[in-house]
Amino acid sequence: MKHLYLLGSLLALAACAPQPSPPAASAPPPARPVAAAPPPAMAAPPPPVSTTRVSFDGRYAGALTLAASGMSQTYENRSGCVSQRPATMLVRNGNVYLEYANWKRHKLHYRGRVDPGGAVTAYHTNSDGSRSILSGQISGGQMTGDMQRGPCNYAVSLAMR
Repeated sequence: MKHLYLLGSLLALAACAPQPSPPAASAPPPARPVAAAPPPAMAAPPPPVSTTRVSFDGRYAGALTLAASGMSQTYENRSGCVSQRPATMLVRNGNVYLEYANWKRHKLHYRGRVDPGGAVTAYHTNSDGSRSILSGQISGGQMTGDMQRGPCNYAVSLAMR
């Protein structure tokens, strides 16, 4: 019985002992070098994307000039169209604020946006609920455009101060 106890103890001890790992599989021998074709020519890298953002922020001043419209001088005077009006514009963070005094000397306000390319679109809501539209382009510190207000069509020319 002692032998049996001794044999059981030895088996239990052997089971707890670390087992040797199986032999590692050997890697196949390296392939013989074969003449390889040269890698394909790399395409030219794309031009870097400009991360500089053009800022149109600033104050602009200039005039609205009545554009040639084919209206008779008589109708032109009765319509409230005036030949020229001084105007100012403020651009801040892509927002446009333009103001000028109309023929009755009331200050009119246009509000809108300038896009990253310099295109300007601004609106004024008239007393009858209709809208007057200003559209233009800022380039080189100059804003040029058109403004339609009722029967009056103005050329807009403003320069950054």
